[in-house]
Amino acid sequence: MKNNKKNTNILKIFFIVLAMSVLTLSSVVLAQPKGPSGSGASGGPSGSGASDKIVKLDNPIKAYDVKTLLFNIVDIVIFLGVIAAVFMFFYAGFQLVMAQGSEDAIKDAKQMFINITIGTAILISSKVIVEVIKNTLINTGVVNEKVFTLPQ
Repeated sequence: MKNNKKNTNILKIFFIVLAMSVLTLSSVVLAQPKGPSGSGASGGPSGSGASDKIVKLDNPIKAYDVKTLLFNIVDIVIFLGVIAAVFMFFYAGFQLVMAQGSEDAIKDAKQMFINITIGTAILISSKVIVEVIKNTLINTGVVNEKVFTLPQ
């Protein structure tokens, strides 16, 4: 029961951090350049300057096909996973300090440290694992190298 409650608390913390990240990033994504009157790109709420100023929108994802998009998503997941791992290390350290000599709590905190370390190692090495699989497929002739080249 106690371990289930810990897992529930960890999930709550994770989703709170995730929600804060989404809310923070949405303000950056929804930002608009200021027009001449300072109220938006069109020059005002009446749209009087809509034909005067054209705003060029660049592709913020920098992905021109699904393969590039997937590589970008993997990079983002690794980045967020490393941040989550840092918070989990802090949480495990907090649990170890709060154990206050309780053998069961110390054992649980040490196991949490081991699990976080293993997960972080897998997360960080996942890019290397993908590269090894890619090079193996190319060198054995199963896949053409052009499949993995990204457009410039």
